[in-house]
Amino acid sequence: MGYIDYLVNNAGISYKKHFLETAISDLDVFYHINFKATFLLTQTIANKMIKNDIQGGIYTVTSVNGIRPGIGLASYGASKAALEIVMKGAALELAPYGINVNTIAVGAVRTDINMDVLQNPELSETINQGIPLKRFGEPEEIASVITDLVRSGSYMTGSTIVIDGGLLLMRGYGKPEKR
Repeated sequence: MGYIDYLVNNAGISYKKHFLETAISDLDVFYHINFKATFLLTQTIANKMIKNDIQGGIYTVTSVNGIRPGIGLASYGASKAALEIVMKGAALELAPYGINVNTIAVGAVRTDINMDVLQNPELSETINQGIPLKRFGEPEEIASVITDLVRSGSYMTGSTIVIDGGLLLMRGYGKPEKR
């Protein structure tokens, strides 16, 4: 494959689990898949880029749930919030090597990770009503932003681009209730 100029971290897992019902095994899943695997891959690729004197970019897809909480998403959101901070630290430390590091915090996107919601028309409509653009995003819309960043050789590093249909503009979703 030759040298790696760009890395896009886009693997992850998500499911809802109320805070009071979250088990250590849930924390382990989110930690190992969402955080640790991304951290280690980024570190490995950054070292290869430095060794080969490659200036490029590292882009990590996170979640709006790493920026604001959601009901049943505390442990998932924590794994994405940890990536937000680690990538900002990596941006600082990799800047002298000409490696830009940014995150893309996405909202509801029409992918397999949201299949349970997408297959439930009532739930899907409820979520759509909480998004100012009234729809889930498409994977191509996220890929397009990342492609533009890669093409531009942008001056941007340590930033988070939010692609959420305006979701973060809203006050929240779901009502807290006793269990």
